[in-house]
Amino acid sequence: LSSDTNEPTKEEWIFNDAYLGRYQVYDNNKVKFYTDFSWEQEDGLYTIKYPGTDKNPQQARRVMMDAQEVLQDEEGNVLALRE
Repeated sequence: LSSDTNEPTKEEWIFNDAYLGRYQVYDNNKVKFYTDFSWEQEDGLYTIKYPGTDKNPQQARRVMMDAQEVLQDEEGNVLALRE
């Protein structure tokens, strides 16, 4: 939930196979923020960078959880579910 409006907030990462992608944040089903990102993978660890923004790089792993593929940060928090 958005901390200022209590409306649903959703983050979306769209990966493509050219090591680029699109990151979008939705509030109440409307795009609030979007940017392109770059990504690389080494030994199963993905590093996601957001050039031209002040968003910090993130590291995550793809794992299976309850028969669902998820993107999980280094602390085990789920960042994204594969749709």
